[in-house]
Amino acid sequence: MFEIREDGPMPGEPGGPAGGVNGSGALALRASAAPMTLPVYGTHLPPPARRPFSPRMLLRFKWMVALITVLGAAATIPPIWMFTQLKYYANAYVQIKPTTQRQIYKVEENSILPLYQQFVNTNVALIRSATVLNTVLDDGKVQTSDWYLQPAKTVLGGSARTAYERLVDDLRVSNQKNSELIEIGFSAPSPKDAELIAKLVRGAYMKFVANESDTQTTALVKFLEGEETKLYEELQRLTEDRGDFTSTYGSTSLEELQTLRNNEKLKLEAQLHELQVADKLTEWDAKWTEKVISERSQGASEPTTGDAGAEESPKRLFWSDREWSRLYQDFEARKFALEQQQATSNMGENHPQMRELRAARDIAQGNLKKREEQLLGGGDAAVAAAAVADKSIDPASRLKELRYVQERTREQMAVLQTEITAQEKQIAEVGKAAAQLRLKDQEIEQVTAKYKAVQERMAQVESELTSGPGRIEAPGDVRVSSKPQNDKRLLFSLAAIAGWFGLALGISYLRGMSDPSMSSAGDLTGTVHIPFLGQMPRFAPGTDALSDTSPMLLESIRMIRTALLERCAGRQGYTVLVTSPNTGSGKTTFSMLLARSLGHMGKRVLLVDTDLRRGSLTERLGVRDQTGLVDLLRTKGASAVEVAQFCERVGVDVIPTGRRATVDDAERMANGRFSTSLKEWRAKYDFVILDAAPVLPVADARILAGQTDGTIMAVRASQTRRDEALEALAELSAAGAKLFGTVLIGTDPRSGYYRGYDYGSLARREETATV
Repeated sequence: MFEIREDGPMPGEPGGPAGGVNGSGALALRASAAPMTLPVYGTHLPPPARRPFSPRMLLRFKWMVALITVLGAAATIPPIWMFTQLKYYANAYVQIKPTTQRQIYKVEENSILPLYQQFVNTNVALIRSATVLNTVLDDGKVQTSDWYLQPAKTVLGGSARTAYERLVDDLRVSNQKNSELIEIGFSAPSPKDAELIAKLVRGAYMKFVANESDTQTTALVKFLEGEETKLYEELQRLTEDRGDFTSTYGSTSLEELQTLRNNEKLKLEAQLHELQVADKLTEWDAKWTEKVISERSQGASEPTTGDAGAEESPKRLFWSDREWSRLYQDFEARKFALEQQQATSNMGENHPQMRELRAARDIAQGNLKKREEQLLGGGDAAVAAAAVADKSIDPASRLKELRYVQERTREQMAVLQTEITAQEKQIAEVGKAAAQLRLKDQEIEQVTAKYKAVQERMAQVESELTSGPGRIEAPGDVRVSSKPQNDKRLLFSLAAIAGWFGLALGISYLRGMSDPSMSSAGDLTGTVHIPFLGQMPRFAPGTDALSDTSPMLLESIRMIRTALLERCAGRQGYTVLVTSPNTGSGKTTFSMLLARSLGHMGKRVLLVDTDLRRGSLTERLGVRDQTGLVDLLRTKGASAVEVAQFCERVGVDVIPTGRRATVDDAERMANGRFSTSLKEWRAKYDFVILDAAPVLPVADARILAGQTDGTIMAVRASQTRRDEALEALAELSAAGAKLFGTVLIGTDPRSGYYRGYDYGSLARREETATV
């Protein structure tokens, strides 16, 4: 079921400019809708939607694009080929063979000389130097050459550049990658001049290098000899200073001397430690002896009762046992060593050395306890106790002896501490001297390296003589190209064609976007905003539309017919006025095709030619001299039905304009006679199709539009202007016309509206069966 909206398809909706009929040909019609009243068109009409761009729009201007491209290329390409200056290229080579493959010292600047590649790059710059190029320009052959005497003018006709500037611009000097060659190339309009100048540039460079190398070599040798003498004297002085410095300490190796001093210091520290342990034991013995003397002087007796007294009395006599004293001293030494290690190192408790020290301390403590047990069990301890009780050992003498031993031990400790301090001072002095000696050795090494480098450089200069890191030769002759270099005339020509083609496309685009005519259904619906019934493809000029059986034409008429039937459903005797904004729109052809299509459906159709001024329908059907509409309007009482006659070509009844129609006869359609005729036609026929004159040139269509049931306005694609369509609708609106819709005639058969349809055979079979 087709549906049509009262306000018509809008842009962006189905059937509008961006979709709908222009894409798939789908129409939206409402079956129950009556012919719509035209909207009021005038100064308050909103502007038409912007025309969307389509590549097919440019095809309308393909001949203009081709003409602009051809004319532009014809005006541009000849000057390109005439004024483009061609140049021939000649090249010569210079070979630099390396004489050394390693890095050497440039002692005159205390830095590294360039490598071979840097030497080559330096010679590239030397070839382009002013000294070499001015020598070439001073040559008589160059000054008489065409290149020198006839410099090329600038594009704007200004003065040419100087010969030196042109020589610099046209000369190319480059090092060939991964080779020993330097290419010297020159471009000139004449192959002979290019060969001459390339050859002279190479010769001037070779001569310059030969003259300069002798002077440079002599100066360099003299300088290196002076450097060698100066470095040798400095090396001798540094060596003597080192000998004097080491003789002060009696050894050439201060590191070994420092190691000896450290070992002696460690020995002294070990002796001091032993004396500290002995002093501690002596102090303990002295305190215990003083206690015994004190007890005797007070008349105290040894405790004889109690476990504590029985155990304490023998312990007071351990000091008199020499074995116990030795074991006690060993225990204290082990204990002191462990405490010192814990205080002065970051070793953990589980460190192997810490575990070893604890084990030694525990063994010494076990031996001491074992000896104490022996003494407490009898034997020496009991004897010692008895000796004290019998006063056979004098405590005062023992105390005096212990104090003497203590003073002697402490004196030894003081002497050892003094020796350790002196040893530390000597170690610090030797370390400082060793650092100074290392600086002297580094200075001697640097001077020795420079001295050897100078000797090597002198040997290299003597072997290289003139060419330094490389030996310069001139291999081969100058070569000249047989064809111009970088001939870009063809490329410029293609670029010109492409530029003109792009300009033509741009002009076509602007013209298409600004074209006031309507070439597609989207343009039409976007302009008038009213229902769109369909479109009809164009066919070749001179072709009889009634004889054309192309599927596209038949299908387009059937679609328009279907849309019209949906609008006219509900009653019989519809009068349809077919008109257009101006002449040449194809409305007469459309009227005939529509009438024939309705007739094939079995409808009773009457086709009336109401264009009394031109009578296009009458002339097309060949019924010019037969009775028609003019005779009906002139004769009172004539039957409107009897004037009609069947036409074989169309297959429906036709009323022509009549005999001798004049301009005055058009006024008769405004009287009541024509209205009466319409009533008679409605009673007999299902459809009465009136082929009317255009709206804008004459008033005939406006007069008839108010009397018919509905109007179809035919618009010619790419011919009818937008303002013409709007003006025609405004005129019909003012006349009170009702609208069935618009039809676009003469569209491109290759457009998207027809693409994808292959119903030709079916259409032909249906039309044949209907006939």
